[in-house]
Amino acid sequence: MMDEELEDGSYEESVLSDEEETSKAEGSSHVKRSELQRERTLKFNQEPEKRKRHERRRGENNPKGVSASDRLRQFPNEYFESRKGKLYCRACRESISMNVTTVKTHVRTKKHEAGKAREERSKLKEVTITEALKVHSQQHKVGEMLPTEVQAYRVRVVENFLRAGIPLRKIDELRDLLESGGHRLTNSSAMSKLIPTVRATEMRKIRADLGLGEPGSPANLANNYSVIFDGTTRQGEAIAIIVRYVNAQWEVLQRLVRIDIVAKSVTAGQLSQVLVECLFTDMQLRGQQILAVMRDGAAVNGAALRAMQPFLPQVLDVTCFSHTLDNIGQHFVTPVLDDFGQAWVRLFSTSHVAKLRWKERTGQTTKSYSKMRWWEVLCQLLVSFGDVRPFANFCMFWLDV
Repeated sequence: MMDEELEDGSYEESVLSDEEETSKAEGSSHVKRSELQRERTLKFNQEPEKRKRHERRRGENNPKGVSASDRLRQFPNEYFESRKGKLYCRACRESISMNVTTVKTHVRTKKHEAGKAREERSKLKEVTITEALKVHSQQHKVGEMLPTEVQAYRVRVVENFLRAGIPLRKIDELRDLLESGGHRLTNSSAMSKLIPTVRATEMRKIRADLGLGEPGSPANLANNYSVIFDGTTRQGEAIAIIVRYVNAQWEVLQRLVRIDIVAKSVTAGQLSQVLVECLFTDMQLRGQQILAVMRDGAAVNGAALRAMQPFLPQVLDVTCFSHTLDNIGQHFVTPVLDDFGQAWVRLFSTSHVAKLRWKERTGQTTKSYSKMRWWEVLCQLLVSFGDVRPFANFCMFWLDV
């Protein structure tokens, strides 16, 4: 784009450069590749000027007359183990030399200290998984005769797949890789039956974070909490319940304690039933521990909270102010802006070429449209206001051509 100075000192944008770019592009036989077709290059280490005559890999420079067992006895608490006669650090997940100076230097590194802390947390997690497996074995007899470490490994696999958002059916395709660590898995259908165990493990962790202790233990009335709940009707209805608290370091933290997916929108009575079941039955909180409840201004949320007044006599009802502002904005009368916004959204939602041209001219990708909030389109127009007119002129030029 080119800007021409007028007599009054203002500037007028010109599309002359667009015509030049167009004619240049039409005359060129070069095909512009998509980003998915970009070339991948491998990075290589720079070759040293003088190469050693006998090169050795990491962990192969070992003194004579010393075995990995000797170093295991000398450093018993450093998560070392012997693998094929080599000294292997389980904390750092690498082989190291058995030279005593190298080993002493290695155990003082920050990487090793962080690895030891990770292994300690893994031990505690193993205990939690083992306790959850005991409850699971009483209800589900599948796999109960397997060694505990194999069952725990299967639970960790399911947990990591769920955390990464990977469908459990992909376990069948990745089974060879996942079993390379030495533990045997089973098919994805049987692995999915471990989801209740994963949930029980996660709930134990959440209870520990909230300072609630084990299920059935006496409640610590010194701990106070606030509750946030909301639902969305995008797919049926998803009801989310969050507990917010302040820890011993005076950090404000929050934990998602429940999310229910229902087929259709719930009534106030049904919503209050879900809240009571989650807070007082599952989490075993007391009414005096809940200081505030935060929600949006939907009528069903207010009615559900009023139905819970016998359980929460002194709770502070906090209505989301952002939701109130959103409701106010829905009543704005801006016909010109509405028509332009609809045309703008329709352009980028139906034309891949328009998206590509916008990115070429601005270096940014267009944001996807959200039907949930009225100000999404206005916000994007405000951010990209300086590029809207040049891009519109560019589009008009292409239509004329």
